[in-house]
Amino acid sequence: MEALCYIVSIWKFGKETCTHAFLSKMWGLSLLIAFTCLIGFSEIGWAFYLAVGLGLISHIDVILIILILPKWQYDVPSAYHAWKIRNGRQHKKGIFFN
Repeated sequence: MEALCYIVSIWKFGKETCTHAFLSKMWGLSLLIAFTCLIGFSEIGWAFYLAVGLGLISHIDVILIILILPKWQYDVPSAYHAWKIRNGRQHKKGIFFN
């Protein structure tokens, strides 16, 4: 999925993706939880499945962001925000999340 994000971004914009999407940050936190459960408690239960699910959803979100944006842009939190940018409305960038 990560390679597909890069392929789509290079195909459309000629450069790598740099979205810093909100779901990608949630995926990173779920990976931390999953690996803590795996290493600390020797179980892969719900945390592993949560990490895999969020990984797939976050990569689909990044691909949608790339396909929706009219021109390359960094720090786009979600496909919804990319749609707003495509329609000419900018979003406010916060100090913590984009």
